Amino acid sequence: MIDSASLQIIAVFTVIVIAILLISLHLWKRLDKAEKYIESSTEEKENENKNEEGNSIALGLSFGMLYGLIFGVIIDNISLGIALGSSFGLIFGALYEENKRKKEDMKNR
Repeated sequence: MIDSASLQIIAVFTVIVIAILLISLHLWKRLDKAEKYIESSTEEKENENKNEEGNSIALGLSFGMLYGLIFGVIIDNISLGIALGSSFGLIFGALYEENKRKKEDMKNR
């Protein structure tokens, strides 16, 4: 038969094993949540970068149209000024985005 001291040791050992399993399970769940958070954070950053690309082109277009309108009023041909301004605005917006992308690529290396 097993004496009471051996039963106490077995009981304590069983409690310790169960506690270790529960703690490791809890830590695993937290690690899984952290990984999901990191993945969602990187996806959000990628989406923000894609949105910023459209923003810089739109910003270039709007400033180009503004300066084109001013230029058109000066030369007394508003339609030509807006057409030239929007063209140059799109070009400068795209160039700005390309330079920004190159700088980010250089940072990531």
